Amino acid sequence: MKRITERSILAFICNWCARAALESAALHRMEYPFNVKFIKLSCVGRLEPIFIYRAFLEGFDGILVFACPQNDCHYVQGNIIARARIEKIHATLDLLGFDQERLKVVWLAANDIEKFQRSILEFGDLLDKLGSNPIFSNSKGGGEQVYD
Repeated sequence: MKRITERSILAFICNWCARAALESAALHRMEYPFNVKFIKLSCVGRLEPIFIYRAFLEGFDGILVFACPQNDCHYVQGNIIARARIEKIHATLDLLGFDQERLKVVWLAANDIEKFQRSILEFGDLLDKLGSNPIFSNSKGGGEQVYD
């Protein structure tokens, strides 16, 4: 498996708020100058830590999680569950020496397409400063598979 292109971003999006913002951004033909891949979840409360760890192992430089605003979750507590999981993932990344800033949560209303686009652009700028995924930049073999 080869490394994904430079500055690759994986974005997990909530089916209720973030998906609407994504679709509105597409209708407005907003562009993103980065390699962004979107994965829709019924609720970000369903986001399992293994999804995050696997994405980093696959070579993504950063991960965005677009969640419903606080106190506005379609499933009532999904974003609260997601917040707790992300905090634990941040702690684990820190223990592993992996920069926590590579994983960011954005609380997003369905109609806030400007914030949606701005979040991606700013995150891409941050990844420029942080550089490539350290799993691949520190490995021998120039970004080939590091696990079986």
